[in-house]
Amino acid sequence: MTLDSADVFLGHDWLIHHNPEIDWKNSIIKFVRYSSSCEIPHYNICIEPHIQKLQN
Repeated sequence: MTLDSADVFLGHDWLIHHNPEIDWKNSIIKFVRYSSSCEIPHYNICIEPHIQKLQN
């Protein structure tokens, strides 16, 4: 995730919770630490791709 065009940065509490690596010189933020509390719940996700028949 680049920070090139960001005008606002996330708050202190968020930074403490997620603890990303921030490279201010190159405007890059990396999420290298995984936390299950950061997961977004998801439901009804199709794992198999949909295949569509094409007609000539």
